[in-house]
Amino acid sequence: MPIQKRWAFLVGINRYTEYGSLSYCVDDVLALEKLLTAANYTVVCLHDRLDSPNRRYPTVDNIRAEFQHLCAAIQAGANQGQDDLLLVYFACHGTRHSDDQPRLVATDTRKKLLADRAISIAELEQGMDNSGAGCKILMLDACHIGLGKSNTRAPEDPELLRKIHDLAKGYALLAASTDQQDAHEWDGVQHGVFSFYALSGLSGKADLHGKSYVTVGDLSGYILTNLRDWMVRQGVEQVPQGRVEGNLGDFILIDNHQSLQQSIAVETAQMEPGRSNQGIQSRGRSPAQVIDCLWSLNCETQCQAFKAGTPRSRRAAAFVVQAKDSRIQHWLVKRLVNQIPDVANAKVFPFVVPTHPMWKNRDLGELWIDLARKLQCSAEPAAVIDALVQVYRTKPIIIAMYGWSGMARSQTLQQQVLTELWQPLVEAVGALEGPPLRSRVILFLAEGHESATVSAPAATSPPHPSVPLRLDPLAAITSAHIAEWMESDGVYPQLSELIPQAQLGTLINEEILEWSCDPVEAIQQICYIFELENGIADIEAAWRLAG
Repeated sequence: MPIQKRWAFLVGINRYTEYGSLSYCVDDVLALEKLLTAANYTVVCLHDRLDSPNRRYPTVDNIRAEFQHLCAAIQAGANQGQDDLLLVYFACHGTRHSDDQPRLVATDTRKKLLADRAISIAELEQGMDNSGAGCKILMLDACHIGLGKSNTRAPEDPELLRKIHDLAKGYALLAASTDQQDAHEWDGVQHGVFSFYALSGLSGKADLHGKSYVTVGDLSGYILTNLRDWMVRQGVEQVPQGRVEGNLGDFILIDNHQSLQQSIAVETAQMEPGRSNQGIQSRGRSPAQVIDCLWSLNCETQCQAFKAGTPRSRRAAAFVVQAKDSRIQHWLVKRLVNQIPDVANAKVFPFVVPTHPMWKNRDLGELWIDLARKLQCSAEPAAVIDALVQVYRTKPIIIAMYGWSGMARSQTLQQQVLTELWQPLVEAVGALEGPPLRSRVILFLAEGHESATVSAPAATSPPHPSVPLRLDPLAAITSAHIAEWMESDGVYPQLSELIPQAQLGTLINEEILEWSCDPVEAIQQICYIFELENGIADIEAAWRLAG
């Protein structure tokens, strides 16, 4: 029996609580709503140009409630919906949870509550199945979904083919990209790339054989072909994915598409072959770009004290670096290291105290052995000191001990590090005649700010080089710091590529005032603004000093 009634559930989201803004998702679904309404679909459309009190504003709860309501209406119809078609379309951010299951991000989705506060593909598929609709298609213009390969079918006898399509039932899914790829937006047409070709295909361009209707196979083949051509022209990767279930044929999405031409027009402007990818935006961001931006985030107190403690006349200095979270300790140490002259050529010795044999065995000899192995010299303390001095003649030396507060249970071992390693090294460096111009020897002792395990003066005036200088703990990154940073020349252009001007002003002037001042939470929010799916986890490896 031919399809009796067609339903559509559309969701488009540009703005997010903890994810970067997108530009054209709402345009995607509004254009699709117009096309499908003209094609006699009953359409439910949620998007964030509506006011937030509206029940169709796309929060997680509203999406679920409206979707369940629509599925119940289909189930309550004639023949329990078995002769109906249900099309579900999402244009938004996509991500994957720790269980590797793809999920769609709502406007209020929280990263820490992703399992419950994002819409899983399995949840949508289950709801569509519960609706009873005989024909179901799920289309996703979102990143990192990737669910299989597209299926298309070529026509044989036109009359027989029409009968087969009329009788077709089953389920189809089309996703914009693989699980490892971003879905892109296209400024030139003001739509997502996948959505643009979906709209063009549904308007009739996917009917390559003059049947006067568009099937799932027609549409998937059209999108796949055109996206492949687009990828070649733009030099980016975005391969649409799909899955088809059911063996009764290829059901009809749009019937008599010629009649639509008078009621709706879809722009078909194409970028010239060989033209650059200007105007193409990824619904995702490079961790390297975020890392570069974060180096300039203001930690003025610590940076100024570090600079004061390392004047040109001082060739050695030690610092206690404090932050509650170990990730912030690594980030702050790397920030300070970047201020050292000739840092790119520095010889770095990082140690994580709690896992080092020196601490496990309560034996400083293990530290000498480790240093000797890295310096390729004898493990005798004098030989190690001499080898370090030889390195210092040509390049800076950075020694960083993380988790220093863990050694509080063995103050003897702590003192040995300072008196048997650091003090002799400072004296040996200071005794050199004609010291190298750009070399420094810097010791970082990183610990949590809730404990003070090293007897060290606060950062007022520089002590003797052998005495560690205690920097102020990095306990907060304030909204004022973040606003100043966002408005800086190195960061603002990056943000403006992701967020429209008016929304960026709201973000800087209003939204960041509600952010937590906790350094981890603040940087986590920044990562989400830059659309890093895993937040700090995507960039923290770059904060660690390489030995």
